Amino acid sequence: MRFHKLIAQNIIWRGLYYFSQFILNVLISRYFKADGSGEIYYVINNLSFLLLVVGFSFESGATYYIAKKEIANKRVALFLLSWVLLATGLSAVVLNFIPGDATHITANKSQLIIADCFYVSGFLLITYFSALFFASHNFFYSNFILFGSNTLFIAFLIGFNKNDFFREHFTFIYFGTFVLQGIILAIIYFLQNPNDVKNRFISGEEFRKLFYYSGTAFISNIIFFLAYRVDYWFVKLYCSESELGNYIQVSKLGQMFFVLPSIIGSTIFPIIASGRQQAKTALKTIAIALFCIYFFLCIILIVAGKWIFPYIYGISFEKMYMPFVFSVPGILSLSMLYPFTAYYSGKKRIDVNIKGSLLALIFIIPGDIFIIPRYNIAGAALVSSIGYIIYQLYVMNIFSREHKVSLISLLHASPAEIKRMYSFVVKSIPKNREND
Repeated sequence: MRFHKLIAQNIIWRGLYYFSQFILNVLISRYFKADGSGEIYYVINNLSFLLLVVGFSFESGATYYIAKKEIANKRVALFLLSWVLLATGLSAVVLNFIPGDATHITANKSQLIIADCFYVSGFLLITYFSALFFASHNFFYSNFILFGSNTLFIAFLIGFNKNDFFREHFTFIYFGTFVLQGIILAIIYFLQNPNDVKNRFISGEEFRKLFYYSGTAFISNIIFFLAYRVDYWFVKLYCSESELGNYIQVSKLGQMFFVLPSIIGSTIFPIIASGRQQAKTALKTIAIALFCIYFFLCIILIVAGKWIFPYIYGISFEKMYMPFVFSVPGILSLSMLYPFTAYYSGKKRIDVNIKGSLLALIFIIPGDIFIIPRYNIAGAALVSSIGYIIYQLYVMNIFSREHKVSLISLLHASPAEIKRMYSFVVKSIPKNREND
């Protein structure tokens, strides 16, 4: 399938999933208000870090070597399934020793540990098997299952939002849906890839290659996670529960802006890894197009956000506006950056992404320590934005030097390039008839 149509297919199905995720997020925010939803998402943030550690970014290595056809996809799938079981057991041990009162979001500590394990095992299954489908340029199954599950849970939440039992056990029920999604996705993958009686498990050499590549991606993801989420911990330390809820909601809104760039990035990565070059020539076109689209969307939200945010999320989110305004430069910066980080991942040059995100983190941590106690969540958003711009400029400067083009030329478009962008978008629109 052509590159443009791969992007279009991914946008359609991934877009439906993220739209359902947005609706679910709005309902949870209105249901639990800023302080309650902030606490739930803060727990999810901590679990995401644990998930990142125990998952070891094996999905990156799996995608890379399957795209290059160096390791059979079924052997990788069996290894990943085994790793999910091991990682879940390890997570249960770690969570059991973490102190804290869990009665504000679950009935008791034991229920919270079980719910947390649901989240870890479910998201590992979703992450791993989505990557396996994406490596084969199949963007339907994963996104359709996630979209369908979210839609059902949205209906469930609307129908039972006044039920005391549902509210008391919400975290347990909500996290349990991730396990169901992951199991269904794994079953479909194995049904799509029948058993091979020979060489079912990866060899020692294959594991070494998978471990090495994933280990490099793991370091990159850990650094980027900290650069992107470390401010949560400082906001939790220095600000109120309500401010934490408002700030996390601004962050989640920012994540919605990264849906399209991440979709494109997940399409570029396996194509670059397989050695095809058409994605490379489109990087600048994609980056500028993303900037233009999001610039106008951000302007609209800057003008109307002060009224829109409380209307959508509820009156308890009236503090979202200023943090969003200060987060806009970071949103635009990361949106442009996604195609280039995907390019370097596909070229097995993850070190470029690591160094860029490390520079951002080195700026963000002392910036948060100094700024947040004085300027609260608006200051946190500004510090993060500056850090992301540093990350963007570093990676794009490396790209410009390696390909002998000026950095300035990567940040603006000529009339001819604008015409090329229009052509790129038109070609990406699905047609009734495909002649692939």
